[in-house]
Amino acid sequence: MKNNVQIPFSTVAEETGFSSITVKKYFYETVLPYCNIAHYFFPKGYNHYSQAVVTIETNFEEGLVGAFSKLPCTTYVFPLEEELLVGVFHEGIQDVMFAMKKLEEKGFIKKHLLLVPLYWE
Repeated sequence: MKNNVQIPFSTVAEETGFSSITVKKYFYETVLPYCNIAHYFFPKGYNHYSQAVVTIETNFEEGLVGAFSKLPCTTYVFPLEEELLVGVFHEGIQDVMFAMKKLEEKGFIKKHLLLVPLYWE
């Protein structure tokens, strides 16, 4: 179950020698409480989008997080000590570059660093 939580409890029980009831109880009472559950959304399918990472220094964290939440697919936002670390799924990097430039020009962000992976699997 470490790499695939969709494995049936009965399969894990057979491989470990425990009963499926014990495996299920252990999963729900011991493992699941320590999990972060996320719901992802990619309207055109995960493989349709490219990914970029942006570090953003701003005084408008809440507003930017709200703006990123309006994007059509899942965006990861991690607050750091002095900046935000944002994982953006996009259809074209030019759109992300243009948006960052406009946000900087309008004073919503002090500075940013856009990281674009050359290969993503």
